[in-house]
Amino acid sequence: MKIYFIAIVVCIALLCVQAADAGIIKTYTWSGGGGVNQIRYTGGHTFFSLYFSSDRAGTEIFNSYMLGDNESDITVWVTAANDPQFQNFVTLLTNGERNSVSFFMRNAEDDAVITGLGTQDYWSLGFSTTDLAGYDVKAISATFNVWNVAVPGHDWNRNGIWTDYKVNVTVTAWDTLPPVPEPGLLMVAGCFCLLARKKYR
Repeated sequence: MKIYFIAIVVCIALLCVQAADAGIIKTYTWSGGGGVNQIRYTGGHTFFSLYFSSDRAGTEIFNSYMLGDNESDITVWVTAANDPQFQNFVTLLTNGERNSVSFFMRNAEDDAVITGLGTQDYWSLGFSTTDLAGYDVKAISATFNVWNVAVPGHDWNRNGIWTDYKVNVTVTAWDTLPPVPEPGLLMVAGCFCLLARKKYR
């Protein structure tokens, strides 16, 4: 029994190696809610995107990631491997200039903007440098803590023409790739558990 317990502990440690090495550069949370005196949502799904704007250029990542109308506790990642605009985004994010980053919630049916929240000097908060100059950003994650949209929602006009929304999204810049266990670690962990189980029997 003792050997089997040790095997489980070793397996958990192996699976957590990469996650422990993950390095957070900067985290920011957008939070807001309200209503729009229009029908901005036809039901089913909404899009999320993160837009970086500067005086000379602009680029968008997450490529209109699709969500349901009532989501929570979902985390998605973008890297150079899965988003063609990632490198452009990072270039603007680390060029030493103060710009702005905004996120948008859009209707998946006609791409109409339901809401957009942004902030000036987004990544420079808490740093002596402007933006993330000097950092090697390898991944950006978005965690949808709360993501709700409803029509007509509270229907304040009592005519069915209203869209309610509530969002809380945490975006994080990382200096490592997503902390997903390597296949090799999974194989080692699996073999270790199997051997321990046989010995215990």
